[in-house]
Amino acid sequence: MPNADGTLRPDWSTMEYVGFHASQDRILGVDDTGVIAFDSAGLLPKGYRAKDYLWCFLPDGGLLWQENVDFGNSVTFIRCACDGSEMWQKSVKDPGYHFFACKNSEIIFTSESAETCWLERIDGLTGSTIEKMAKPFGLNAWSKAYHNGCWWIAHDGNILKDGKRESQGNTLTKLDGTFRPLAELALPIYTQELFFSPDNAYVYVFFFQDQVMVLNAETLAVENVLIDKSCLIPCGFDSDGRFWLRRDHSTVEAWDSLLSRPLSRHRLKGEIMGHHQNEQGAMCIVAWRKKDKVLRIYKLA
Repeated sequence: MPNADGTLRPDWSTMEYVGFHASQDRILGVDDTGVIAFDSAGLLPKGYRAKDYLWCFLPDGGLLWQENVDFGNSVTFIRCACDGSEMWQKSVKDPGYHFFACKNSEIIFTSESAETCWLERIDGLTGSTIEKMAKPFGLNAWSKAYHNGCWWIAHDGNILKDGKRESQGNTLTKLDGTFRPLAELALPIYTQELFFSPDNAYVYVFFFQDQVMVLNAETLAVENVLIDKSCLIPCGFDSDGRFWLRRDHSTVEAWDSLLSRPLSRHRLKGEIMGHHQNEQGAMCIVAWRKKDKVLRIYKLA
């Protein structure tokens, strides 16, 4: 766990095999018998048994599990409270029915088949349907985010219209909180991930080993394109407004917000394993050097 200055302290350890799930600053560890061995939030009771698959940690600390039955032809979603107690179940005889995302108190599911393609918004507390509508984006969503009151979905553009599939190519669609489209932009290829500036002025579209597009977050107008064939991964902005990017395995760079020029570059010892900000807003990078078996934490100034 990080200290205030960005250094790390041990929090928990085990010599047993444990599979971990992490999201929204919470970590669950499941042992090989399916029992929760570790909960960083300390909310689940000792001996709590996991369901088949954990889809997401909900904003209120609850969990959404999935169980497959009838050889995958039916699926049951189980919504649990933060202490693991079951709140509701939703069983569907539809192999194309999938969890898509969650936001605030809503859980969103989608279903795709040759004839139909729709989206369902569910009340996360009661399990009741808020709205069921035609799916307003493509068959495959490469990247998605709910940010600043809007959905941002990069998808393949494979849309079902009047019972027929139409492909408009890779597309970024901005939608409001109820999935009504607000803006669209054609994309050159499938995306790696989306990232947003702290002031919500820009959205950064990362394409794996190809380029980064800087877009106006309001209109999706292209402000800049950084052509780069390295693997670039966003670390985030520090308190001085510098945008830190990881380049391949061991290098980090500071850029201006438009990605028009690099401000500094740092080659680190070892492979970068993670990053975080300390309480002063400085970017800290965690690197592991296998040769020396040394874990280092760099504070970038």
